[in-house]
Amino acid sequence: MGAIKSWSFSALRDYESCPYRAYLAKVERAPMPEIEDDPTHPLVRGDRIHKEAEAFIKGEGPLTKDLKKFEAHFKELQERYQNGAVEVEQQWGFNEFWQPVGWADRDTWVRIVADVVDHLDTTTARIEDHKTGKSFGKEVAHTQQTQLYAIAAMIKYPDLEIVEAQLNYLDEGKNRAKRYHRDSLGQLLERWTRRGTKMTTATTFPPKPNKGKCRFCPFGTENGTSYCTYAVSSKD
Repeated sequence: MGAIKSWSFSALRDYESCPYRAYLAKVERAPMPEIEDDPTHPLVRGDRIHKEAEAFIKGEGPLTKDLKKFEAHFKELQERYQNGAVEVEQQWGFNEFWQPVGWADRDTWVRIVADVVDHLDTTTARIEDHKTGKSFGKEVAHTQQTQLYAIAAMIKYPDLEIVEAQLNYLDEGKNRAKRYHRDSLGQLLERWTRRGTKMTTATTFPPKPNKGKCRFCPFGTENGTSYCTYAVSSKD
C-alpha cells in the first residue's frame, strides 16, 4: 500500500486531476479554508439540502423550497420509506477485495454513500444521488459515479440482478439514470479496482497546476490559502 490507504469517488477524482492535491488532503492533512459560516458555499449548501431530503423522506422534516422541483418524487419516496422499501443515507465500506466492511474499519479501502436505496422488487433496486448546482460539463464524471453505485449495491444485496443508478439534479428539476445488469459486475470491478489501486499504491504525487484546477482547489491562492507552492492564479 502507498501513502493513501483508502479512497472515495471524489477523492479519486482529486487524485487523478492533481496527485499533489490528494497528497495535501490525505497525507499532509493540510488546513483548508473555514466554510462552515458561509451558507452559500456549494459544499455547505449541498450538505444542508441532503439533510433536508433525508429528513423529509423519513417524515422528520418539511419539504423545503430546494426540494420543490422533485416534490412528487420525494413524496413517493416518503411513502415507500414508511412501507420499508426505501433506505436513506447508506454508508458503505469495502476492503481491497470488495468485501463489505465497516465505514471506519482499519481495512476499509473504498467508501461509497448512497442517498437513497429504493428496493423496487426482490431483484431490482434504484440507487439515487441528490445533486445540487449545475449538471453541465459533469456528464462523464457523474456517469462514472453511477458505476460505483451499481458495484456497491450488487455486492451489498446479492439477490439484485438490476441496479438503476439515478442522479437527481435538484436545482434543475431533472434527473439522469443508467441501468446496470449483474453480468457487467466483473468488468466494472476490474475497471475501478485498477483506478483505486493506482491511487492507494502511489508513492509520488506530482503536482499538475493550471489556472482552471487551481482556481477551485481548496489549497490554491484564490481560496484564501497559499499552502500549495505550485498553485497558479487565474489572474496571472
